[in-house]
Amino acid sequence: MYKKALHGFFLKVHPDFFHQHREQQRVNEASIASLNELLNWAKEFKVGTVRPPPATRMDFTFYRKLETQEEQAKENPVLPKLTSTFELPKTFSPTEANKGVAERAVNKFLRDLLRRAECIDDTTAAMSQAQDKTEELSTHRVRNVGRERKRK
Repeated sequence: MYKKALHGFFLKVHPDFFHQHREQQRVNEASIASLNELLNWAKEFKVGTVRPPPATRMDFTFYRKLETQEEQAKENPVLPKLTSTFELPKTFSPTEANKGVAERAVNKFLRDLLRRAECIDDTTAAMSQAQDKTEELSTHRVRNVGRERKRK
């Protein structure tokens, strides 16, 4: 769902655009590396490679490139800064049963990050949020049916 938006996001924060701003370039390099690590984990976890995440909480900071010629022409421009946090529940354990929890946490983080970067609109974010809610309800229903069967 976010492939196109992530492409647009990377075009706004790619470190190559910050050769004149070394500190911001370094921050973006580190954040992109962490983001790629998180996205690779999420992708692998979703298809069955059950292993711990890189961290249960990750804070991200990105600097966005200046969009207009006027902004770029300023002598000491202030680069827009984006921050977002990925967070799993404190009790998260990497198990097959928690695939949905991980996917919803990643989706929530991406929605926040991409909205802050102006790479998705409110409609796309709302669709993703509704999809997460539907999957969450479905997961709870399946767990409850399993518990009821065990009681009988």
